[in-house]
Order: sequence, then C-alpha cells, then structure tokens
Amino acid sequence: MNTLKNNEKSEYSILVIDDEESILKICKYVLEKAGYEVRTATSGFLGLEILQAVPKIDIVLTDLKMPNMNGHKVLQAVKRDWPHVEVIIMTGFATIEHAIDAMKAGAADFILKPLSGEQIRIAVDKCIEKIRLSRENKELRLAYEKLQEVKEMEEKFLAITSHELRTPVSHIKGYFGILSDDFVDQMDDTEVTECKNIINNAIQHMEELLTSMFDVIRFKQNRMQLRFEEVDLIKTLRQIQSEFRLDLEKRQIKLELDNSTNGLSIAADRLKVKVMLTELIKNAIKFTKDGGEINVKTELDEPFCHIFIKDNGIGIADSKQGKIFEPFYEVQPSDYHHTGDTTFMAGGLGIGLTQAKEIVKAHQGEIKVESQLGVGTVMIVTLPLKQEGE
Repeated sequence: MNTLKNNEKSEYSILVIDDEESILKICKYVLEKAGYEVRTATSGFLGLEILQAVPKIDIVLTDLKMPNMNGHKVLQAVKRDWPHVEVIIMTGFATIEHAIDAMKAGAADFILKPLSGEQIRIAVDKCIEKIRLSRENKELRLAYEKLQEVKEMEEKFLAITSHELRTPVSHIKGYFGILSDDFVDQMDDTEVTECKNIINNAIQHMEELLTSMFDVIRFKQNRMQLRFEEVDLIKTLRQIQSEFRLDLEKRQIKLELDNSTNGLSIAADRLKVKVMLTELIKNAIKFTKDGGEINVKTELDEPFCHIFIKDNGIGIADSKQGKIFEPFYEVQPSDYHHTGDTTFMAGGLGIGLTQAKEIVKAHQGEIKVESQLGVGTVMIVTLPLKQEGE
C-alpha cells in the first residue's frame, strides 16, 4: 500500500461524530497530527448539517451508540445523500455485532473502543487509500473510454475520408484516361470540355475537403485568424439561397428567407460566416425529404442577433442531439456512407457541423439545436453584433 505524505493527506477532509467530547478531542488531535483536515460534531444531526454545509468531506467517523440519532441512521443518511463519502463506525465490544451489520449496510470499516491513536490512524489511512484507488480507477476508466472514442473517430475518419477522397480521384483518373486515349480525336469540343469540367470539379471538391479539415484543426488549436468586417446577414443568406437554387428545384424543396430584418449587419469574418451558414443550410437540405420546407429567419436582440434555420425534415433523436457537432459523426453507420452535397440522407466528410460550431465559437457566439424525431429541426445561432474591443 502506498503511504501518503502529510501534504497529500491535507487534501482529504474528515468529519468525526460522537457525543463524547473526549473522543472528539482524541480523534481530532491524532488525525490533524497525521496531516488530515478534521471537523467534529457532537450529534448525528449536527454531523449531517456539516455535510450539507461543507461540500468536500471524504470520511465520516461516527460513534454507533448515540442518543436521538445513532450511527446506523447516520450511515443510512450518508449513503443515501452522499454516496461517495466513506463511513467508519466506532463502537464498544458489546456492540460488535451491530458494527458488522453496519459493514453490511455500507460502512467501510469499524474500530473498537477504547480507541488508540494508532488504531484511528490506521483505519483512516486504509480508508483514504481505498478512496484514492477508487478515484484513480475512475480516471483510468475515463481515459480508456476517451481512447476508445479516439479509436472510433480514427476508424470513422479513415472510412469516410477514404471514400470522400476516392470518389474525386476516381473521376480525375477516369476522365483523364479518356482524354489521354486515342479515341479522344473522335470526341467533339463539347465532350472534351465536359471531361475537363468534371476533372476541375473533382479537384475543386478535394481542395474544399482539405480546406474544411484544416479549418477544423486550426479552430481546435485556436490558430484560426479571423478578419472582422461589417457583414450583411440577409445579403449573405440571399447569396447562399441563390447558390442552392438548382439543388432545391431538383428536390422541390422550398427555402424561404424572412427579410423582416433587412440591413442587419454584424462584425464578423465574411467568408467564415458564409461557410457556417452554408453548412447549416446544406445540412437542413440533406435531411429534408423531397418537397419539404426550410425557413431561415433572423432576429435582432441587442447586443446579439439570432439566426433560426428550421426544417420539416426527419429530425434528430434526443440521444443523438449532443453528438451531431462531433467530427466525423453521421446519423447512419459509416458502412452505409454515400457521398452527396444535397441529396437526401447523403454523407460527406462529417465535419460540416463541427466547422459551423467552431466558427460560431470563434465569433464569441453559440449554437443550439432543437429537434423532434419525424417532425424537424431548428438550428439556432446567436452572434454578437460587435466584437470585444470595437
């Protein structure tokens, strides 16, 4: 067993409960000399009051036989309201059977009266070691769970990125092969131009993927530089609406923009805010069935503004709402991943919402999601009108 040094013992707090002042004095003297922080109470009721008032009590030493509220009742109350607190029972020889019953009820240990200093110290040291090991085990368990999450994320990253990058690479390779083969001479100018456009689009798609990945990394490392200027939110939203026009028409989705706050401007990075809004609207399109509706509304609430992106899509289960902003998270398993910017239930790199959240965070704002499965989702972005220092 590792022996704690006195300066380490001072991190632990002990409450001694006994109706005999002499016992309280002995325990307080022995334990403080050993390096522990000690509080005392002359009854069970006073002891529980101290537990309520002091947030950090690690061990309760309580006499078993006390008037009004005995040690059994103290033990029951502690285990009910403060389950992390360990309890050591102090008892006389005549009540050793009661002490064993207390152990069965959750007491960590018991010591027999008359008490000796060494007896008190050994019992408490042993109990503290149990607490320390329990905390270390909890930390190890959390670390293991974190490692498992990282491993799972790594597997998702490899599965998704390999698919997302393989698709444009296949297009480039295939159409470059066509242009390199002998029968290119049989193609007219329109067909050659179409092949070149497909190759250029594939290259652009790869560049966008890599840019998004690096942006998320920079934001996570607080290395992203923002260039603040006056940004007209309605104008930006109209641009995005126009860019999605063909996709919306193809899927017969209606994207309505509330213009009631025309001229609403904020201090922000124009490009990053556009990326953030594009990702949120793109996500709404992906998870709204053909013929659905998306409503975008801005609201002034000085010194902030709110942006509401509401859809009547498939919605998000309560259990998944806390995960959608995590990198590489997808509603469906990565085994069923299929690429697409705006096709229904299409996957992507899985960092669009992560990127959106990090951009909002970098602007000292916040993003929330309200959703009901089968009914739809509302993304709510809150941004300050001005940045600090302006």
